[in-house]
Amino acid sequence: MKILREERNLTQKDLAEKVNSSQQLISLIEKENKGLTLELAIKLADFFQVNMDYLLCRTNYVDSIKMDAEIKETADREKRILYYVRLLSTKKQIIIEQILDLLIKLLDKQD
Repeated sequence: MKILREERNLTQKDLAEKVNSSQQLISLIEKENKGLTLELAIKLADFFQVNMDYLLCRTNYVDSIKMDAEIKETADREKRILYYVRLLSTKKQIIIEQILDLLIKLLDKQD
């Protein structure tokens, strides 16, 4: 929250006024991560235009729509891979798994 506040060149007092709170509470939240109520968290997320998970440092995604789109894209890609693997015989699936294991090990060595 401190970073969001400072990015907007706001003092703790300025932010407190904008979200109907006190400078002391804003300070307590920033320093000790205490005192944040659900009501204030909603106000802060709305004010900063971020999702609650970002505000609470549970994700790096500022925008939940972007996060949802990336999750959907990953899920779609995984579904396509799984679809093609399921079309293979068990023997071929095992071979694909072994090839992937080797590729991952090779790529790890390059890092």
